[in-house]
Amino acid sequence: MNYQVKIKGNEDNIEKTWDLIHFLSIQHGMKEETADVFAVAVGEAYNNAITYSSNSDMSELTLNFQKEVIIAEIINFGDFIDFDNIQKFEKDQDFMQYSEGKLGIPLIKTLVDDVKYERNNGKNKIILVKKY
Repeated sequence: MNYQVKIKGNEDNIEKTWDLIHFLSIQHGMKEETADVFAVAVGEAYNNAITYSSNSDMSELTLNFQKEVIIAEIINFGDFIDFDNIQKFEKDQDFMQYSEGKLGIPLIKTLVDDVKYERNNGKNKIILVKKY
């Protein structure tokens, strides 16, 4: 089954968004542990979009459920993100370098199978793909 859920929101409904992502992932056959990981990754990306957006009411999350893969797209108006130069976490990494935050993108890149960043007309778009 393939359909999309669009959510426009703000910081007040982040937890509800995580719960919805988790619930829908389970409904589409994802195992509990994988759904937890995906919900954290997408929730973090969506939280960043809302937090760092120049207009959080215009942040949008789209979930696209396909056979054995879920694709999440997060769109917001905000500053350019130097996404390609931010590395995912490595096993022996010194995590103290993140003492002032900036954990979101490395965490996202570690938790999903594929992630892409696009910028067009002042909009940021992050696409997360998780296979199950």
